[in-house]
Amino acid sequence: MVNLRSYIALGLILTGAAYSADFFSPFIGPTEFRGKLGFAYVEGENPITGITFQVDARIAGSLLILEVPAGWSHTFTGGTLELSGGSLSPEESLAVPVSLARYVEPGEYPVSSTGVTSGGETVQAAGSLVVTMMVILRTLGAISSVKTTASLGTVGLVFVDIILKRFRGRVDPGKPSEGRLSHDSVLTREQLDALAEELEKGAAKLPTGEGGIELSEGAGLTTAGHIITGDEKHFRPIPDTGGKAPVEPKKGGGFSDAAGLEAETSDSDYREGSESSHPRKMSGIPKHGNVELKRGILGDADVTPKVESDPVPRVEEEPEGEGVLERIANFFRNLF
Repeated sequence: MVNLRSYIALGLILTGAAYSADFFSPFIGPTEFRGKLGFAYVEGENPITGITFQVDARIAGSLLILEVPAGWSHTFTGGTLELSGGSLSPEESLAVPVSLARYVEPGEYPVSSTGVTSGGETVQAAGSLVVTMMVILRTLGAISSVKTTASLGTVGLVFVDIILKRFRGRVDPGKPSEGRLSHDSVLTREQLDALAEELEKGAAKLPTGEGGIELSEGAGLTTAGHIITGDEKHFRPIPDTGGKAPVEPKKGGGFSDAAGLEAETSDSDYREGSESSHPRKMSGIPKHGNVELKRGILGDADVTPKVESDPVPRVEEEPEGEGVLERIANFFRNLF
């Protein structure tokens, strides 16, 4: 089964980097490029009280107005910068410092300007804004250009992963489910050896492979390597009378004391070749899939299981009430 988590993680990183590039570009721009929009009032009689700059459309969306001359207010819309509220006398000039919020190609971009005097006369001028190479903004621009592809691709991978998980385990019963164990699987000798080694150190976890298995209340592991569920009849032998006392699992999952507990199963509970009716000791296992076993249960047992490498997979039922949004939330919780 393909694991998409690494690709989804990469998509999240690229998407985050792309949107971060857009965020940081306006702060980086003034450190790499600064220019000026200037206007000189060479001759005239009345002072100029309003000035309009029209910048090239190729840089209009990227232009940053850093500040305006004292006494003037401004508006900047669609590549048009309007200054008002101030006064510019003949033979005076002013300049508006500007920068770029994102990368544009180096070159000379034309700028036209028009001044209006208090008497209604107009004074026109023309100039240009020369843009130099900006390495950092160019790099950020390249990263930003993939944000749409990265974000849509990541969302698509998340939904594909949810669909794959939804149908994972729903396979032909005649074929083994790779890397997984079902409730009636037989553990291999390697798995039991690894489990016994862990038990010598302390608590161990049942090797369930990718995805694991969900064990119901009273589930356990026999010394022959069989996983048994809460469907079997559990009992504890009575030495004095030779009888058997039935034992019920606690509510909430598992047996509190597994020592000496035995399970009696029918022929249909195990696969062909196993001893179906022979009582076996078991260790108490909680309700969850990757579970801790009590120390010493397998240490005194005969771990000579029926070794089978192709366990029959079990069709997994979908939990009721879990919608797509819950699946997405659970996916991101498991991812991080």
